[in-house]
Amino acid sequence: MQFKDVVGQESVKSHLIQEYKSNRVSHAQMFLGPRGANKLPLAIAFSQLLLCQNPQESDSCGQCESCKQVQNYSHPDLHFAFPAFGSEKERGPLNGERERKWLENLKENPLFDYEHWSDVIGAGGKLLSLGRFEGDSISKKLSLKSFSGGYKIMIIWLQELMNQTCANNLLKILEEPPAKTLFILISENTENSLPTIVSRTQIITIPKLSDQAILQGIEGRQLVGITAEEVVRRANGNLLEAWEVIKGSEKKELFLDQFMHLMRSCYTKDVSKMLDWSEGASKLGRDGLVDFLSYSLYMTRQSLMSNYQSELTNHSSAEAAFLNKFARFINGNNVQKIYEEINQTSYFIQRNCNPKIMLTGLTFQIMRELHKA
Repeated sequence: MQFKDVVGQESVKSHLIQEYKSNRVSHAQMFLGPRGANKLPLAIAFSQLLLCQNPQESDSCGQCESCKQVQNYSHPDLHFAFPAFGSEKERGPLNGERERKWLENLKENPLFDYEHWSDVIGAGGKLLSLGRFEGDSISKKLSLKSFSGGYKIMIIWLQELMNQTCANNLLKILEEPPAKTLFILISENTENSLPTIVSRTQIITIPKLSDQAILQGIEGRQLVGITAEEVVRRANGNLLEAWEVIKGSEKKELFLDQFMHLMRSCYTKDVSKMLDWSEGASKLGRDGLVDFLSYSLYMTRQSLMSNYQSELTNHSSAEAAFLNKFARFINGNNVQKIYEEINQTSYFIQRNCNPKIMLTGLTFQIMRELHKA
């Protein structure tokens, strides 16, 4: 990864390039900034520059053998430490598989967060940490001689998750670092960090991304039911959030289509279409149905509110067009019952009741309520 591949953060790039040119690279640096600000991609691009065999004026060459190894995450002098779950005894046997997943994740996209990584390794809600095993692994990797004769680089992702044992282990190395060894600690906050570690690092502040950088980061992505300006506004400098907004809008468009078909078939009392809808919607799967029913509650609430407020800002133009025609059918006489039926359907689907049966029952209940005076 080259600096030119990293969206935004031009001032940080300039600072790191100047560090390199002046040959004054601090042996321990902390890239500190908010989620979705491209901290890890910056660290990888900086590492590639330091390891490059033919560096250019403001970036690595991207063509030499060393650059190709970094781009493939196979360079023998570039190491990573990352949080995991499980007891110290469990971590060793599982580490090979987790390292494989880590490298696959980096190749797919080096911008991700704690929740995504937790899902990748199947933590199932268990807390992640950098423990004794990770601390020992850092020591072992850095005790080896540099293969290329240059820098040995250790990138520690989410350093604030180090437990006391790992932090103490790292502190010993930071106090007497091996020659030509660089630590880059990636962090979102320092509140839970060992103060002596923070004090021994040069803090590089990574700000949230500019609006222009967010626009660049979403370029080429299909926007469904949302404008680029709206994505930028809601992202608030967080590229991960921007991607999630886009993904959410795609799902929202699907759910709106399902909701419109549900309400139209119920209002027209078209039993055949109601049954067809139930069968089709059941294919969303349990989690998809729970999300859809949650969206249905949202749209029911928006329908009621539309009767009392002329302008609502929390929905898309497609939702607004539908609500403009549909909202009058949701009123004080039926809204509570519709809410209860949707909630109850979601409750039973989460407990593995037959979704097609539950959805069919829901359609008939909604049909009755929509025709109440």
